[in-house]
Amino acid sequence: MMCSLQCNFEISLLIFVITAVQLSIAEFSSCIPEEYRGVRREIWRGLNGGWYLTHLTSDSRFPNSPTEEEIIATFTPPINDGNHYGQRLQAYFVPPISGNYSFYATCDSECAFYLSLDEKPGNKKELIRIDQDHRTGYDQWDRYPLLQSSCFQQLERGKLYYIEALHCNFINNDHVRIHIKLPGSNTTRPLDREYLFSLFTRLLGPDLLRSIETMWRNVRRWTGHTYHYKRESYV
Repeated sequence: MMCSLQCNFEISLLIFVITAVQLSIAEFSSCIPEEYRGVRREIWRGLNGGWYLTHLTSDSRFPNSPTEEEIIATFTPPINDGNHYGQRLQAYFVPPISGNYSFYATCDSECAFYLSLDEKPGNKKELIRIDQDHRTGYDQWDRYPLLQSSCFQQLERGKLYYIEALHCNFINNDHVRIHIKLPGSNTTRPLDREYLFSLFTRLLGPDLLRSIETMWRNVRRWTGHTYHYKRESYV
């Protein structure tokens, strides 16, 4: 069924399409409007330091008052973006198949990656943490294998999972990258907009918000998954 909706898209049909229509990931991806794809990136500049994540999380502006916000395509934000800053990356991940997934990271100065086993940010668990003493190069995926990779995560096709990365930088060489290994694969790949939704209300207009609220009301009836949406609480 090659997207019989013809991408005449109502966001409340999204989860129905993923779980019930049996689209391939390429077909499914083609039906997602651009404004819903990608990763929400928030930046806090002018930190008092930057070489520890606590310099970000203890800043009085975190988490509600970032300096900048944008939507980017992948969990690989721009490198060499400044000194004394921190950032948070957020998205919903929709697995294309059920099975064991693993996640991988490189960063400088410090970073952490989190996964919730449902759509709720409050249920996130830390899977990866790279500290100042174990920072890596941009493409250095195997410098500290045990620190840079997660254990297997059993995820279900078509279900929404909240994911998040935190990163901070002192000076120079700043970067963070999150990759994923899909079930049955021997290689990692970027965690990018093909599998990601950026349904975060502060970046959306009132029409999109109404559509999102309709989606959450109907998703349980269509999929059997229970999701909980509150406009004021979803980041």
